Amino acid sequence: MKDFAVMKDLPALLRAGTPLLDLRSPGEVAVSALPNSTNIALLDDAQRAQVGTCYKQQGEEAALALGDQLISGEIKAQRMAAWDLWAKENPQGVLYCWRGGLRSRLTQAALSSLGHSVPRVEGGYKALRHVLLQQMEETPTANLAVVSGATGSGKTDVLLKLSHAIDLEGLARHKGSVFGQGIAEQPAQTSFENAVSLKLLQREVDVRYWLEDEGRLIGKCCVPATLQQAMQHYPRVEIVATEDERIDRLLRDYVVDRVSDYQACYGEDYVTPYRERVLAQFARIKKRLGGLRHSELQTQIEAAFDAYELSRDPSEHRAWIATILTEYYDPMYNWQQSKREGEVEFRGDFNAVVEWCESASLR
Repeated sequence: MKDFAVMKDLPALLRAGTPLLDLRSPGEVAVSALPNSTNIALLDDAQRAQVGTCYKQQGEEAALALGDQLISGEIKAQRMAAWDLWAKENPQGVLYCWRGGLRSRLTQAALSSLGHSVPRVEGGYKALRHVLLQQMEETPTANLAVVSGATGSGKTDVLLKLSHAIDLEGLARHKGSVFGQGIAEQPAQTSFENAVSLKLLQREVDVRYWLEDEGRLIGKCCVPATLQQAMQHYPRVEIVATEDERIDRLLRDYVVDRVSDYQACYGEDYVTPYRERVLAQFARIKKRLGGLRHSELQTQIEAAFDAYELSRDPSEHRAWIATILTEYYDPMYNWQQSKREGEVEFRGDFNAVVEWCESASLR
């Protein structure tokens, strides 16, 4: 088989945000996706299993013959059309499979027949993953700092206003609290790690970047251990917010924005699935609150939903959000902060923190 172009400078490839064509099967991608990638598999999961078994039992030649048999006719035409479109839309793109081997070379040959010259990643996904893991190991020495503040103080909102920030909750698709899971599914752990590592790799040199003060878990996504441990020692700023400001922000995050998502997904029948999700999330802190207090607050939440069913007024939920703040979130935040070792460089309200962080990034 004719050899084709190979991309060897993988850190540069990742830093540049080069469009990537992922040829792995959907099952492989589901547990280990890369940002900036489009999955147009050469083989689906069942086909990959068949070809893999054939390769082990009968060798490469027989596996190639089986692959040609499986990917023929209309299936082949669909694959070719999808790759052709991707190559036209991403003329600087690069492709990869698991190890940069046969699947990559076969697809390069197919694209070449369509007039495209697309390099393959030397070593494939495994090599890219190695670069990202290496980046994570270097994280503790990075120029990073942390935005802290009680729940509802606006930490994520601060990050979104800064020019140099990494939004871990955005990458995890979760707001980081017991009620933080929305409708969107979280990424697989390896996919989350890849996304975080890539953001770290793409930082500008000699610029301070800001992270939100996070615990070990953001929903089901685990913050990489080297980063989570290092964050305990990074310099930090703290947002100071009134209780009303915090309730307003949580009402927006937990109710107003969430209602819009549920309406888009479920139509006018959105209240029941939304109620069920909130009560299921609340059940997770039963042990922390104690059985009796949990039962009392659950009654309060259910009453709020009953009132909301009639009025469609989000403010029906203010009371239970206020109670959760003072009885659950604040004690937990105070305990966590007592364990932090990083210097608090600045305290202020939302706007003051944004201004200070933006200036500090370039000092």
